[in-house]
Amino acid sequence: MFRPAVRGRARHATHRGIGECRAFAERFVAAGIRFEIEDILVNGGPGRTRVAVRAHTFVPTPHGPDEYANRVIAAMELRWGKLVNWEDYEDTERVREWDKRHEVHARVKRV
Repeated sequence: MFRPAVRGRARHATHRGIGECRAFAERFVAAGIRFEIEDILVNGGPGRTRVAVRAHTFVPTPHGPDEYANRVIAAMELRWGKLVNWEDYEDTERVREWDKRHEVHARVKRV
């Protein structure tokens, strides 16, 4: 996230603009995280299109279980082809564990 979490029910942005979204996506690519889309649901017309994507995210290993595995639901809203809202729902504890392991590896590589 580029911004701190905000408590409460009101919406708040964790990423804004194409630059922050691109940085988020590039981090996934650099880490080797892959997506396997299981289902896509689309509803509404071009003035307000709602899209839900259910996917499995993972980092494969040559032999044995995946190094990282999670499931995600991405809920998006588009207006006339422009993405105006994107929310991800996933197991945040798995994300936190992944980040912790990679933070340690990044420090070791810098030394």
